[in-house]
Order: sequence, then C-alpha cells, then structure tokens
Amino acid sequence: MAERLVARHFANKVRRVDAFLNHNPFAMTLLIRFLPVGSNLTTNLAVGLSSVRPTPFLAASALGYVPQTVVFALLGSGIEVDPALRTGLSLVLFTVSALLGLYLYRRHRHDVTAMTRPEEGGA
Repeated sequence: MAERLVARHFANKVRRVDAFLNHNPFAMTLLIRFLPVGSNLTTNLAVGLSSVRPTPFLAASALGYVPQTVVFALLGSGIEVDPALRTGLSLVLFTVSALLGLYLYRRHRHDVTAMTRPEEGGA
C-alpha cells in the first residue's frame, strides 16, 4: 500500500531519478550525496521504486555520506578540537565535497551532451 502511495505521489521524481542514475549508478549516486541540495528522503524513496541496482547505490551512498558526517561531527560540540581548526577543517571538507560533486555533475552533463549530439560527417 505504501509503495503505491509513494509511486503515485512521486511518479515523475521516480522516473527522473531512474533515468539519472541508470547511466552510471555509482558516480551519479555519489554526485547526489556530495551536493548539499535536494532531499535524501525523496531520493531514497524514488530509488527504492526504480530499477537502479542496489549495490552501486548503497556503496556510493555510504562513501558520499562520509564527508557530510565528518563535517557535522567536526562542527558539533562532541569533538574536542580547537574551534578555529574544527571550523576550518569543516570548510575544507565541505569545499572538497562540493568540488567533487561539481566535477561529477560536469562529467555527467558532458556525457549527456555527447550522447544527444547528432553524428557528424558523411551521408
């Protein structure tokens, strides 16, 4: 019952996530996890209803959550580190994560452009 409810309310999102991830599930999932935008809950629900293979999705999700987790842990009060160092390290990790996400996004856009470009040359 819940699956039908989610599929009905998020049908377009499921189709978009399916199309986005199926080309290269590991790299595209990593991209989603590295970029600090969007809803992880919606992404997880859409992937659960899509045809994306679970192994690359789960592996990239685990790897992609590491930078976020470290940033949140460093910014939190649970770690005894000099506040300036903690904040600086958090900013560096955030920047590296964002740059990696941007690189993966650009690579994806390049691949999509190359696939949709009409063949050049002879007739």
